[in-house]
Amino acid sequence: MSVGGYTLVHEGVVAETTPAKHRVAVTVGVYRAGRRLATLFPQKNLHWNIEQWVTEVAVRTSLKEDLYIVLAGVADDGSVALQVLINPLIVWLWLGGGLLLVGTTVAIWPGDPREARRE
Repeated sequence: MSVGGYTLVHEGVVAETTPAKHRVAVTVGVYRAGRRLATLFPQKNLHWNIEQWVTEVAVRTSLKEDLYIVLAGVADDGSVALQVLINPLIVWLWLGGGLLLVGTTVAIWPGDPREARRE
């Protein structure tokens, strides 16, 4: 499938059962302009202790955008249903939050105590 300039290629399904859970994962190759950028593994896990499916989202982050791939389901014939989201500039929210934290720390840092006595 092609989404937002990316080409996503379904490369296989892995199903395994462990004492803690049953895991179904899909291998997805991510390409742009014919060049492989990443291999992502969205998955669903059925945890025995909570008897509930939990979805693990696969994320590829760049300075420009985040690519999220969610495994919606797997059919008996091996075909998969994926939800793909492209969110622009997400990393800049985190960087801005860090800059805000640094600025706040500098602003509330105690100054020279001799300056406070002069006032």
